[in-house]
Amino acid sequence: MSGLALPGEVELAQRLGVGRPTLRDALTRLEAEGLILRRKGADTIVNMAAFDLGGRIDLQVDFAEILRDAGFEADLALLSAEELPLSDDAADALGLDKGVPALRTVKRWKADGRPVMVAVDWIPLFGGRLAPDAARPVFELAAEIGGAEIAWEIAYPGAVAAEGAIAERLELVAGSPVWTLERVGIDRFGRRAFFAFEYHVPALVQYGFIRSMRRP
Repeated sequence: MSGLALPGEVELAQRLGVGRPTLRDALTRLEAEGLILRRKGADTIVNMAAFDLGGRIDLQVDFAEILRDAGFEADLALLSAEELPLSDDAADALGLDKGVPALRTVKRWKADGRPVMVAVDWIPLFGGRLAPDAARPVFELAAEIGGAEIAWEIAYPGAVAAEGAIAERLELVAGSPVWTLERVGIDRFGRRAFFAFEYHVPALVQYGFIRSMRRP
């Protein structure tokens, strides 16, 4: 590899010791993640600026992985996991009745020993059972409980003043501003399979995302 351009597919496949179909699948994933740009008849260009991002929030990965990629030592604590009826907010987000039983988890992540995020997750049980390891990422739990992998996430950013238990868990003074992210996971059958409400401490971890330009 030289500069910002990758070799052609034949040469690159030979260097990596893989077949061209395998290579094309990998390049397709890298392009979808905004890491390369491919054009027919032209070089494949590497998006070097992508490596300057601290924590990417546009990819569906475990938050601990985001912290590690940003250079932090990550620690996850499962604060609670219990079966409860959906809250009003969760029911509205999922398009379900408030009384539907769900797995509710509360998790906290630390970066280098400092709290950086608390997530309150709701997973409707759909007649299923509680997962044995509730500390796993919410999209994995939802896939196991609902019986179908998560295909999409819809996310809504926002901001609130941290109060009560959220402020305590994040070790913040009550009223401190926190960045929020509401996430709704949709499985391959089109069902809304989980609702997650995240509270982030904005001053500790710099988040970013990559937007690929729409091409005709």
